[in-house]
Amino acid sequence: SLTIIVTPLPNPDRSCEPIITWPNNIFMEALWIMLGQDLTCQDVMFSGHTVALTLPMMFLFQYIPITPWSSFGLSRSWLSLNSFVRMVGYAIILIGYYFIAGSRFHYTLDVLVGALVVVTMFSAYHNRIELTWLRKQHGGQDFLDRILEWLEQDAKDMHMMKLRMEQHQGASQERWLDYN
Repeated sequence: SLTIIVTPLPNPDRSCEPIITWPNNIFMEALWIMLGQDLTCQDVMFSGHTVALTLPMMFLFQYIPITPWSSFGLSRSWLSLNSFVRMVGYAIILIGYYFIAGSRFHYTLDVLVGALVVVTMFSAYHNRIELTWLRKQHGGQDFLDRILEWLEQDAKDMHMMKLRMEQHQGASQERWLDYN
């Protein structure tokens, strides 16, 4: 909603006719739009279609390497299953972006901002989860840390991340002891 307020762009679809029932009540109008009763032509910044295309691909790219059925393709070579899935995923994303912008329902800028918002929020969430675990190790948790820890307590990737961190921490301590 912030991007709509700070960047009002004219709708690229010239045939769009807005339907506004509550012109003086922004909250009721928002509810009517969410329920599909009203139509606005000014909410083109950013593309929800881009979000719907990018977010599942981000999950696929993040989690396909740790799925049990892809363990035979964990190689980092260009011929691995993971590399193939990534290449096909990137092709789907780029073709999808092209069609979203090419349909003239969204500007290219809307597509780029939508992709940027998804990648930024996805990365921020996953980085915050790692920070939550690190803060727990050092006794500095807050309310959000506890919520995220509860949400992610059974996640396989969290267990793997903890093991990596513990191994790294152990190796760092060994190097420090060897140095001294």
